[in-house]
Amino acid sequence: MGRSRNTVASTIRRGTADVPKRIKNKPVRTNELIEAIEATINEKKGKTTVSGLAHEFDIERRTMGRLVKNALGLNMYKRTPRQALTDSDCNKRMNRSKILLNKPETVVIFSDETPFSLGGDCGL
Repeated sequence: MGRSRNTVASTIRRGTADVPKRIKNKPVRTNELIEAIEATINEKKGKTTVSGLAHEFDIERRTMGRLVKNALGLNMYKRTPRQALTDSDCNKRMNRSKILLNKPETVVIFSDETPFSLGGDCGL
């Protein structure tokens, strides 16, 4: 016959009446849902994640991301911890940079390779 056993079996299964046909999912994006998501975000004062909203509303995460981005016009981002700089830290940095800029004999070599020494033995 020239067809594999799996192809024949899947064709027979598809053609029988007892196999339920695939039903399209109902659309998720409704005005009521968008208003509820916006109310939840405002209630939590923006301190929520797309994954958390998706779990709360029982929607796929990607769908929730699209709703938040496209329907509500919000930007999703993840906060990254940063070192807090005080005024004294800023002043120290400024003074050090001025000192480095005024030293013409200082040569700074930037490299993404292993540190090296021009004097031969690096003391390791």
